[in-house]
Amino acid sequence: MINNATSIWGRAGLHSRDRLVSLNGVAVATWPELRAKLQALRLGDTVRVQVQRPSGPFETTVIVAGFERPTVRIERLPNATVAQRRLAEAATF
Repeated sequence: MINNATSIWGRAGLHSRDRLVSLNGVAVATWPELRAKLQALRLGDTVRVQVQRPSGPFETTVIVAGFERPTVRIERLPNATVAQRRLAEAATF
């Protein structure tokens, strides 16, 4: 299963159940390590990603690209339930 086939990770062939082994040859064992490595990346960087799958090891290259931030608009609907109206009133953006 591909996490998001249109993302840079999905286009590189990475799947949501892959177990990350290393980035650029450096082992990644914890979430803080992964987060630090991802935060250090810049647009245009090329990253070698090694993962483990049930079928065996897989390696690919990912070129870091920007992303589109979705635009969301909240509209009040005339037929909204009481619970929906409360959620809308409590929302802070």
